Amino acid sequence: MKRIALFIVCIFLLPVFFAEASTKEKNVQLVQAAERGKLTEVQNALNDGADVNAKNTFGSTALMMASYCGYTNGNYTEVVKLLLDKGADVNIKGKEGLTALMEASSGGYAEVVKLLLDKGADINVKNSKGETALILASHDGSAEIVKLLLDKGANVNIKTDEGITALMEASGHGYAEKVKNSAFKIALMEASSGGYAEVVKLLLAKGADINVKNSKGETALVIAKDNGQKEIVGMLERTGAK
Repeated sequence: MKRIALFIVCIFLLPVFFAEASTKEKNVQLVQAAERGKLTEVQNALNDGADVNAKNTFGSTALMMASYCGYTNGNYTEVVKLLLDKGADVNIKGKEGLTALMEASSGGYAEVVKLLLDKGADINVKNSKGETALILASHDGSAEIVKLLLDKGANVNIKTDEGITALMEASGHGYAEKVKNSAFKIALMEASSGGYAEVVKLLLAKGADINVKNSKGETALVIAKDNGQKEIVGMLERTGAK
């Protein structure tokens, strides 16, 4: 009798089991399609019942993957638009606390950043290291995104768990169109060393502390002088650098 009862229970549970397995498969298909920028496949997965906010084994949603891969090849911008229109949560965090905005900002994908901000992305939320979208963009993004985030109200003085700010990251290696970073020198110091006056101007305009010192006791002015950056030396001195 017990075996018969167990058999009956199994019969009723099998459809539930297969339904759950089918949903998981659809969710996997959705995230993978978003990662590849396959707009039609994303649409099909959603139409088939995939959860727009489902995460993969790495804790990333379809929106995060599309934002991470957000360059125009592969319709990533259109994928992001579709996911947002379908109700994707713009502020979900993945592993290490990363959000879609952080992914897009780090990758330098301005159009995706704009879309996410328009949908209410939290511009000052931190990941597990205390980094914000601005800090990540300053570390490895385009100057366009740094400016976009600042214009949208990003807090320029938020610090990571290691005490690093966006200003410390923003000018590392001093690219004019790309902003890189060194975790050991503040952004203003790095820009001064590279001789990129426009980057220094941006930092100064947003209230960079021109007299803060690094672990060696060096200020941006000292580094600019050591590297023979006369234009930046003059700029810093005119703003009161010591």
